[in-house]
Amino acid sequence: MVKYDYTALNDKEFEELVGDLMNREYNLGLQSFKKGKDKGIDLRYASESNKNAIIVQVKQYTTTFKVLLANLKSKELKKVKKLSPAQYWVVTCLPLSAQEKDLIATLFDGYMTSADCVLGYDDLNRLLRKYKDIEKSWIKLWLTNTTVLNRVLNNAIAGRSEFYRERIISRIKLYVKSRSLADAGEMLKKNRFLLISGQPGVGKTTLADILTYEFLAQKFQLVYVDKNIEEAGDLFEGENRDLKQLIYFDDFLGANRLEIETLQSSESAIVRFIERVQASKNKYMILTTRTTVLRDARENYEKLNRSNIDLSNRQLVLTDYSTEDKGRILYNHLFHSSIEANRKKEIFRNKNYWKIIDHKNYTPRLIEFFTTRYNLEGIPDGAYLDFVMRNLHNPKEIWRHSYTKQLHAEDRFLVGTLYSFGNMFRYEHYHFDPSVDLIPLRQGYESRLRYEVKENGFIRSNDSFNASLKRLLDGYVHSTVDRDKNTRLSFINPSINDFLTHYFKGSREEAWRVIYGCYFIHQIKYCYEQFINYLDGDQYDSESLSLVQYATARGNTLLPTVHIGAYNEMPEESAYHCEMAVLLFKIRYSDEVLIHNAPLIVEHLGQIIYEQINGTCYDMLVEIFDEADEDSLVYQFILNNWERIIINLWPHTRHEDELEKIERLFAKYGKSMAVFMFSAKNQEIVKEVLAEFVHDETSTWISQDEDELEDEGDIGDLKETVRKRRADIYGRFHLKDTDYDEYHYFADVSLERSAERRASRGAVVNLPDKVKDQPKPAADEEAKRIVDELFVT
Repeated sequence: MVKYDYTALNDKEFEELVGDLMNREYNLGLQSFKKGKDKGIDLRYASESNKNAIIVQVKQYTTTFKVLLANLKSKELKKVKKLSPAQYWVVTCLPLSAQEKDLIATLFDGYMTSADCVLGYDDLNRLLRKYKDIEKSWIKLWLTNTTVLNRVLNNAIAGRSEFYRERIISRIKLYVKSRSLADAGEMLKKNRFLLISGQPGVGKTTLADILTYEFLAQKFQLVYVDKNIEEAGDLFEGENRDLKQLIYFDDFLGANRLEIETLQSSESAIVRFIERVQASKNKYMILTTRTTVLRDARENYEKLNRSNIDLSNRQLVLTDYSTEDKGRILYNHLFHSSIEANRKKEIFRNKNYWKIIDHKNYTPRLIEFFTTRYNLEGIPDGAYLDFVMRNLHNPKEIWRHSYTKQLHAEDRFLVGTLYSFGNMFRYEHYHFDPSVDLIPLRQGYESRLRYEVKENGFIRSNDSFNASLKRLLDGYVHSTVDRDKNTRLSFINPSINDFLTHYFKGSREEAWRVIYGCYFIHQIKYCYEQFINYLDGDQYDSESLSLVQYATARGNTLLPTVHIGAYNEMPEESAYHCEMAVLLFKIRYSDEVLIHNAPLIVEHLGQIIYEQINGTCYDMLVEIFDEADEDSLVYQFILNNWERIIINLWPHTRHEDELEKIERLFAKYGKSMAVFMFSAKNQEIVKEVLAEFVHDETSTWISQDEDELEDEGDIGDLKETVRKRRADIYGRFHLKDTDYDEYHYFADVSLERSAERRASRGAVVNLPDKVKDQPKPAADEEAKRIVDELFVT
């Protein structure tokens, strides 16, 4: 039997729900009554002869019946006698036995006609099961009822470990329905693809999560894109083709411009995947990204701009919230927060909540920070509001008090180590991963600790890694388990990373302590990008050269990571030289540094065994080869070793943009593709690469156009288009398309199937009614009245 979690609602929402149910079941005209001291009224029906004809007292208790009864006796009975209603009701979310209902009815004898005027947990459940439209209109109750929640969990079980019961319930409790959810739902239903963009902390991931829960509740399977996006193409093949699936790609462009430059290697794969989702009949896709990152991507992503993906009609931009939404978000967080009651009173007192709601820097992320108990340790009584306002004025500093005053030294070492891994682009997965595997994180932490002991006289404690991690979990650090059962750790909130970037840029000493504690080359590279790359003039030259000298002196005690993982097997020594070449090539933005680094880069490039490189190393090397200046030592090295290098790059090309890069390399280094293809061995290698790529492209072309086939002529035109496109791709590399089996690709294509697919694309996902019909924000004065009533206690 379906059961509901009424603690998902705050007290005002619970009162509104009770009013909805009682008005429907008993045909009453109950209205919510403004709270105030000693009124004793939550809901009221006023007749012409008696303004207190019916009074309903709503009690959202989670304690015991004994506590409820004591409250009714000591506080509510005298109010009822004073108000003298014709009929009095008590409604609570506590489970009540028949005997307990009788005790309440006896207490209010003369005001209750019978024990039927007492409703408890089971009565509310019965009414919600009876009135399905009310149930679905209360999205927080609908998503947390036992049946729907289990459906969400079952459909997410193969997705991500963070989709677990407590996290989902916590997210739902804190969510405040707004117009953005309705708009997002409509856009996603209509286009099958939705991009949610906005500034940091505005609620992109929360909105995406709520939409995801809704789809999982309707028996969609979650596909969280943190794996090879090419492998995710299997979603459109075989049995998967008919499965109802929601693809969720959070922060799909990375966190900054530097990550965009890296992500370009998988641009075609991402674009092609989105286009296939749009052409499918039962797949939907949600992506999120920061506004500034999207703006940079539009400048850098040629294929994203010229693709069939019309972002203007499929993008929801989360901007400022309405006054009413801000008030509800603040109230909801305070209601569900475990912070001390006296801290909450500081916000309620003298309408101080308006100082927060009206602040120009208001975001849901800041509200979440201020209402999390862990973040308030050390803030004295009476200073809570000052703490909130001080950090609203300078939101980059919200973690400063906690980081500098609350954390142990070992905790700061671990936080700094986790930061130094950055948002690692996992080439084999085509995704930025802000999480770090537990094992390399421990290795990085131990390296930092060894540095602090040796250089700064720090005295280490026993098992400090586990002790620090335990203290940081759920305050700074979030732990998940991936599909391979590996524990991965990330910051619990992106604002921590933003603060640390700001903090380390303001303290060169602290920044260099992080650098000196690094264990992996990737950490050094990320620290350069964050701490040094933005410097100018002599300071850039000085610190860049210091970093190069330090990294070079460390030798192979700095470890590579490109060879780690099932997809990435290659000799560790070649992996080391590959990463060092990339690091030194990155550090080249002045003549002095460039002259110093050039022979070092060539030395590392010369020690790579190109026959054994993996896809990750390939991506890194192509970036060097593509950007090398024609008068540089690096350029000359590539010319001198052209045959050995180029023949070993070919097997790692996977996408259209990578094929274009190969073509550019031939042009850049003055080499002839036609001459290269004279060799039968070279032809064999290139043809094998193209066969897989052209197969995927062929399937995509047919899938995209299949819905539009209306007669046999259309099918013939599509066949001709496919033949020509395939021939064009092979022709670019002086090859013939000799393996094309038209029957294989068109065996399932028919006018009947096309008609069915067109019809299925019109199917809609049924989002909860109240979300779809969410009213527009109230006018300013009305919104202020609503917010003030919300905070009346």
